[in-house]
Amino acid sequence: MVDSASKLAALVGELAGERPPRYAALAARIRLLVADGRLAVGIRLPAERELAAALRLSRTTVTAAYRRLRDDGWASAQQGAGTWTSLPAGPAYGAWAPAQPTAGVIDLAHAAPAAPPEIVTAFTAALRDLPRLLPGHGYHPAGLPELRARIAERY
Repeated sequence: MVDSASKLAALVGELAGERPPRYAALAARIRLLVADGRLAVGIRLPAERELAAALRLSRTTVTAAYRRLRDDGWASAQQGAGTWTSLPAGPAYGAWAPAQPTAGVIDLAHAAPAAPPEIVTAFTAALRDLPRLLPGHGYHPAGLPELRARIAERY
């Protein structure tokens, strides 16, 4: 859950300057907080009464905002369990997350292809060497001696 209604209210900011209806502005602000990661997906939002008090809005306004979030897929709720942040249903690709790799297709929407399977072995080996390297500062005038030796072996 968001630690408190007052913390969410601070993230939402002042709504007095927003054009009516205020519930739409509140829903839009919470949606933006989820979309940009300031509110994690899958966390419980504050109770309607608490958030209404923290924002100095009516409970009806907060209830309508939560309903808008649920209708648009940005929240889910069950009676007595609260309202939880979520992402709208649909394919998870494009601006949100890369699509699952498809054979023969290169996803140019992201500059971060999936890691090759060999990365696990390399990562495990690097992790084994980490304790030996941590006591030092890591800065050597000509680079890490081990790395220089490995590069020299290749050429």
